[in-house]
Amino acid sequence: MKLKHILAAALALTVGPAFLSDPVLTGAPATAPAALSESGAALAGPFSPVITVDGRAITEYELSQRIRFLTLLRTPGDPAEEARTTLINERLYELAAQRAKITVTDEELRTGMEEFAGRANLALPQFLQAIGSGGISEETFRAFVRAGLLWRNVVRARFGPRAAQVDERDISNLINLAPSSAGARVLLSELVLPATPETAAQSQALAERLQREIKSEVAFARAAREFSVSPTAGRGGKLEWIPLANLPPALAPVILSLSPGQVSPPVPVTNAIVLFQLRALDEVDGGLPKGVKVDYAVLSVAGTDPAQAQAAVMQVARSADTCNDLYGLVKGRPGMKLVRETRAMSQVPNDIGIQLARLDADESSVALTRDGGRTRTLVMLCERIVSEADDARKTEVRGALVNRRLGTLAENYLAELRAQAIIVEK
Repeated sequence: MKLKHILAAALALTVGPAFLSDPVLTGAPATAPAALSESGAALAGPFSPVITVDGRAITEYELSQRIRFLTLLRTPGDPAEEARTTLINERLYELAAQRAKITVTDEELRTGMEEFAGRANLALPQFLQAIGSGGISEETFRAFVRAGLLWRNVVRARFGPRAAQVDERDISNLINLAPSSAGARVLLSELVLPATPETAAQSQALAERLQREIKSEVAFARAAREFSVSPTAGRGGKLEWIPLANLPPALAPVILSLSPGQVSPPVPVTNAIVLFQLRALDEVDGGLPKGVKVDYAVLSVAGTDPAQAQAAVMQVARSADTCNDLYGLVKGRPGMKLVRETRAMSQVPNDIGIQLARLDADESSVALTRDGGRTRTLVMLCERIVSEADDARKTEVRGALVNRRLGTLAENYLAELRAQAIIVEK
């Protein structure tokens, strides 16, 4: 394969072999040959040191080879500056590995080199021949891979157990809230009309008329401000982006049948009728999670004075940071009824499901009322739970979270090593 084809293949690579795609290791090229590093201080010419890191030399030869290698890979930035930075980092990797008594076996090194070559669709001998035609020695490439492996092993040994302690709820929430797992997310506006026995017929007629007449977002916002009893009325009924998977299953098909700007048929919920306007739909690859369940709590406060009931609900909402806090806050208080349960989204009442759809874990809503406004409610999402059918996705997300934590810990550790080292540049 010609050198220009290697360059094209290299553009698709992170600067490092496949195992360097972790956030911990990306962009961490390795050193030139160890023998050159140790003997460089004693030799003249290209093997004289240009940088020392705690007494470990980086030679002129290593620096020129690294510049040539980064140029071949078309690494962003100034190749000379990047070469200095990465070579200094690699000396720090070596020091950390030496302190932790961590090494790389010949088998690991060979595998790493083959993986890198394989990502350019070449066998290792072909790859070495190709980079050799660009003036890069096999020993330079070997040391490049070795340093990345050393750093990976150091980071995993030092921080792996800590980074692996991922909360299952973090995984579930990330899956359900990320657009990539939800398949689509929707931007809606809502208009909520009261539907008590006395007002149900009138509200239904009004809802049907508004659905026929509203033709724009401006008109919907105007109607929401005039007729809606939801707290969102003041902002024209506008909601934030909601993953489609968070909505009650019965509502999702209704929303997906709309084009942007269209208004849904009236949706009956407990003691209310709701109109939705689709403002935007954001589609992504992935499809909807299956079998999503929700752990949620509903606090109902009944009273002859709706204002007092609402004040009581608001007080609890301000004081509760988690669902578990609710038990102590309502204990011994007459007129308060707390129910907590875990259900599939398909089994959650629509009025509660609509509230849960817009919440993250341990967030609450006080928008829902019942019994003609006489009973005020607090709806709190405790957790979204992904079914066993999503185990593969859970494993993927867990790995991403662990790598993200490892990346942060590794960056901090490298900064600490750099601050403690004596670095002399010529």
